[in-house]
Amino acid sequence: VSRGPQGTLFGRNTTAGVVYTPGWLPNLSASFDYYHSVIDNAIGSVNGSATGTQQICINSGGTSPLCNLLVRPYPITTTTPANYPTLNYAVNQNVALIYAEGVDMEVNYEADLSQISDSLDGILNLHLGWAHQPTLKSQTLPGTTISNAAGTSLTPKDRVSLQVDYLRGPFNIGVIQRYYGSFHFSGNPTLVGAYTLPA
Repeated sequence: VSRGPQGTLFGRNTTAGVVYTPGWLPNLSASFDYYHSVIDNAIGSVNGSATGTQQICINSGGTSPLCNLLVRPYPITTTTPANYPTLNYAVNQNVALIYAEGVDMEVNYEADLSQISDSLDGILNLHLGWAHQPTLKSQTLPGTTISNAAGTSLTPKDRVSLQVDYLRGPFNIGVIQRYYGSFHFSGNPTLVGAYTLPA
């Protein structure tokens, strides 16, 4: 993920899709869509007490503008307890980065059962959807860790849904089955979780 000049907000979206409706099977349609989205220098909250903010300040030797978010009695290079921050600022700035990429696929089919067999009646609708999003990256500050929320509990990389509807006169029966791919604890690659089985 590359970034533009700091303070310059820009967004770039790229989408491409195709729809297939075969003549050999009426009432069937399939679509496939790809998307790639980048929003750079979006508004984000910058807090002087955040670990990432303080680390950037320390690494700069006190020259980073982020050092102004913490008020200390002495320069940042003074590491004694007497230099503990006395004031903390939180501001909104155009510094955040969001980067997303994935594909969406849908298949729809409708069948009049009476045309298939004289012993059948009603309308059958089938809908299959698949969303695959391997990338949902974000960065709160330039120089901080880039996290990837794709694959976490809130945004699994793969989401599949199958819906079946049967209509006959005034009656409608529907069944929906959903599947979510496996996920990990956090999108931050620097976090390591441990689980101990009970004895």
